[in-house]
This record gives sequence, C-alpha cells and structure tokens, in this order.
Amino acid sequence: MNVLFIPGMTVPELLDSYRDNITKSAGSDTRIMVAKTREDQVNLAPEAEVVLGTIVREAFVVAKKLRVVQTLSAGVDTQLYPEFVQ
Repeated sequence: MNVLFIPGMTVPELLDSYRDNITKSAGSDTRIMVAKTREDQVNLAPEAEVVLGTIVREAFVVAKKLRVVQTLSAGVDTQLYPEFVQ
C-alpha cells in the first residue's frame, strides 16, 4: 500500500512513532511518501492509495489509485473542490 503523508498545522512532521504505527496498521510492505510541498503532492499523488493530510486539487485529480483520504485537522472545507465532493 502507498500512503502519502502531507504535513500540516495539526501534524507538521511524520515522527518515527507515527511511521511505525502506520506500518503496523497497514502492513510491513507499506510505502510511506512525504509531500512537503505542493509540487511533491502532485508528483507523488499518482501512486498514492491513502492520503493522510489535506490534499490540494491539482494532486487529487492525478491520484487515480486513491481510495482513502484521512484529514488530520478538524475540517475539510479546503478540500471541497468539485472533484473531491463527487
């Protein structure tokens, strides 16, 4: 499984303990990618099956393998672009 972690205000970095928990939950063959910039998101999104964080529209539309988006903050209003809502 390919997991794309997108740091934000709530969770600004992927700590080793978070990485360990993701791997324990998703399996040892899990690949965790970190997108620190908008450009990183767009480049890594095509391989992502799971996103942890807030994904920008440009990345979402190219994330054809995406199955789950887990927002790490209280709201999703920044992700309510038409492609995400559908």
